[in-house]
Amino acid sequence: MTTTNSEPLVSILIINHNYGQFLHQAIESVAAQDYPNIECIIVDNLSTDASVDIARQIIAGDPRFRLVTLDANYGQLGAFFRTFEECNGRYVTILDADDILFPAFVSSHVQVHLALPSPVALTSSNVVETDATGGVRSGRYPHFGSPLLWDCPGLVDRRDAPRVATVSDRQFDRMSPRVSAIPATQMGWFWGPGSANMYRHSILEAVCQQRATPYLRGADAYLNPFAHALGGTALIDSPLSFYRIHGSNYFAVRETVTGLRAGRPEFDALHLALAEETVDFMLGHAARFRPILGHDRFWEVLDQLARFGSGRTVFRSKAFLDSLVRHAAVVQASFSDRELARVLVENVKPTRLATLMPRLLLASPRLGLQLRVTLQSLADPLGRRRRRRARRHGRVAFHAQPAAGHPPKPHDFGTARLLTRDPPVFVTGITFDEWLGVAGAFGRRFGDTAAGFIVYPTWSIEDPDKIAAIGRAVQEHRRRHPAHRIVFIGNTRREADMLAGEGLPALFLNKNFFVSERVFHPIAEQEPEFDAVYNARFVPEKRHALAELIRTVGYLGYVSESHDEHQDEIALMARLVRENPSHRLLNPVVDRRPVRLDPAGVNRQINRARVGLILSEVEGANYASMEYMLAGLPVVSTPSAGGREVYFDPDYCIVCDPTPEAVAAAVETLKARNIPPEHIRQRTLAKLVPERRRFLDLVAQLHHKLGGGRFDAPEWPYAHLDTFLTFGSYEPYLDSLEQASVVSRGGTRPPGVRALLTDTAIAGR
Repeated sequence: MTTTNSEPLVSILIINHNYGQFLHQAIESVAAQDYPNIECIIVDNLSTDASVDIARQIIAGDPRFRLVTLDANYGQLGAFFRTFEECNGRYVTILDADDILFPAFVSSHVQVHLALPSPVALTSSNVVETDATGGVRSGRYPHFGSPLLWDCPGLVDRRDAPRVATVSDRQFDRMSPRVSAIPATQMGWFWGPGSANMYRHSILEAVCQQRATPYLRGADAYLNPFAHALGGTALIDSPLSFYRIHGSNYFAVRETVTGLRAGRPEFDALHLALAEETVDFMLGHAARFRPILGHDRFWEVLDQLARFGSGRTVFRSKAFLDSLVRHAAVVQASFSDRELARVLVENVKPTRLATLMPRLLLASPRLGLQLRVTLQSLADPLGRRRRRRARRHGRVAFHAQPAAGHPPKPHDFGTARLLTRDPPVFVTGITFDEWLGVAGAFGRRFGDTAAGFIVYPTWSIEDPDKIAAIGRAVQEHRRRHPAHRIVFIGNTRREADMLAGEGLPALFLNKNFFVSERVFHPIAEQEPEFDAVYNARFVPEKRHALAELIRTVGYLGYVSESHDEHQDEIALMARLVRENPSHRLLNPVVDRRPVRLDPAGVNRQINRARVGLILSEVEGANYASMEYMLAGLPVVSTPSAGGREVYFDPDYCIVCDPTPEAVAAAVETLKARNIPPEHIRQRTLAKLVPERRRFLDLVAQLHHKLGGGRFDAPEWPYAHLDTFLTFGSYEPYLDSLEQASVVSRGGTRPPGVRALLTDTAIAGR
């Protein structure tokens, strides 16, 4: 056991207002801590009972304690803001004046902080609920923890951890499996109440506010979600304090019973107000948080805090827009005008942007002008052209009318799906030299008939030459077909930025949200047979050799009859299995050629393994990565270009060095974590929902700008499809439009969203 030379100082802040009848027990519980290095600051919020006299009498002669009296009742959170500078400890606990700490509270929390694999912002332990006289009401706090926690030790081996002298080996080993780390991105209330928490001092410094007036809010309601969003939480599922419920609590009116509300009815409104005030504080101190969090995480944390209070995204909040205008100069100093404009355009509804624009122009003319420019190039990628009056009010026939001097290409196939027919809006992929996907084939057949195209990369385009080629293709296409509207979605932010830098309308929206959660899901009765599964073609670029040190691997891959190189692929497949007898091919074989499985078959085979592999250096977004996670598999990847890591979560995804040793070690690490498949699936789905909403908003905008009627899709309307996109010919879509002959325009009420969908899919991986 390696004990620390000097246990870190812990500050305990007791904030009191008229709790004299309980205060002596709170102070005595601090004095009884078995941890040797504490200080306790008792803060009195202008009590009118005997609290101050009681405190002075109890702490007399004990140098660990001191008393601070305030000139008004600032509330618990307000008093914390005014006295935080009194705290000198590396860790801080705010003890409610009516609660009691167990003797091992401080030592247990400090030991967890010191022995976690990665530092967190706060630790939180379970509680025993009592009544005013100390009678036990419940043995634990039902809201503590998360249904998505998994059963694995949360601490490093005790032989490798810095140790607190008062925590024995037996206590350490008993506590370790009860500790679970909650990543900063997970939302919800999973902490113990009030006194059950210990915060890292440096995190409290970041979130502490300077307020001269009372702030009647509970400290944990502000500190826990904010600190967690910055650095995550470790939960200790052992009761380490008494939480007293006596009728005068700030929040609770009764003991906590699963399924029943324990809080005061007015707390919901206070909760919402606190979330809005926290968002306002963060925007007003963007210069503090932007360097800590970076660009993307800043806005994610802002949104996370808003959702915690209201359940709605911050970008739909009027309070957020008011705060943004109020703090425009401060925020503008921390972000470039272009960065800010992109965030607003990508997340705020056009109707709200329209009302925001004049206010921003007054508050910050430069930012307002940039927002206008970005709105035109990004959020309004369709431009200001309007269809001719005949198209707007008449009926348009789709007849082949190839443009002069624009000969058909020999390979009109790739990836696409027709999203709406009236007017036609496609989502389509960049394949071969078809830089605009189906748009070229559509133009070659129907000429300048108004249509919209959402274009995504099927392979990484983070290459200046590719971006330049796309730019030239768009310029030529616009010259031939000015009525076509094209917008790009990038699988990585860099792709979107490079496209925008070329003057093209582009959003960062990774296409892996197309994968069907109906098809890819955990199979509870399927017992894993393989350590890992690798779903990839048998080509050198997939680097199958990196899996050679994994004990058992299942390979998913097929060889198309149309591939000229299929003999090389078959040879590689045979060599992999021959050189690694415990590795197996999972596809059926016909005439020595592994044949393709349908999506449900792929899901069944994926569920035979514990970990999914992706080992290529360059890819597209890689649907296989999403299929693994929706099926409940953790993922081992190597560093890559293309965007497959966008939906990764460090809890169940490891990006390791591209060596056989590192890949095998990462697989063993994820196996040892033993994360429930449903946890991985639900966390992944939570990331897909907002991205699908953004995609549907883009489709609706494109549809509207082309003169279509209302496109209303409150939920993902493609859930019934096994495969959203597959690779094939563009002809079925173009034929269906031509055979339909006419498409209603203008005032005719369009059919419902599902009626606008076609079940014939064209697309690919």
